[in-house]
Amino acid sequence: MNNVTKIEYLNIMINEDLKNRFTTICEEKSIDSSALIRNWIEGFVTEQERPLISMDLLDIVWKLNKTKEQSMNQVCCSVANLLGYDGCSDELFHDLAAILLRRAKDQGCFEVSDGTQRGKVLINGENVYFMLKDSIGEWSTESLL
Repeated sequence: MNNVTKIEYLNIMINEDLKNRFTTICEEKSIDSSALIRNWIEGFVTEQERPLISMDLLDIVWKLNKTKEQSMNQVCCSVANLLGYDGCSDELFHDLAAILLRRAKDQGCFEVSDGTQRGKVLINGENVYFMLKDSIGEWSTESLL
């Protein structure tokens, strides 16, 4: 018995200039544009379908950040014990920073300038901007530039 997956097509509307620029970049970098879009869709669906119980540490801490106006360091101080870090908010901060950096790099929204690491990630369906420098972190749903 064959296990053949039925292939469907997805038609999208996109500005001609944007399509041409996208195609050019994909060709220059030898990127399969269809695979790129399929991977993005797969990641998006997986993220949206993920139950709370399987959220990673970054998602949980962001969700616990009720005001969303606290620095990363303040949030880590508030929730370290709750998450089993036994008062080691520095350890929690470094774990969060590593996840932020990995996610931002994976999403192509990361830069380093004058020792400050900046980026944008999607956390629990929100765009979150961050800056990290010298074990100090800021994050917000508003751009930090």
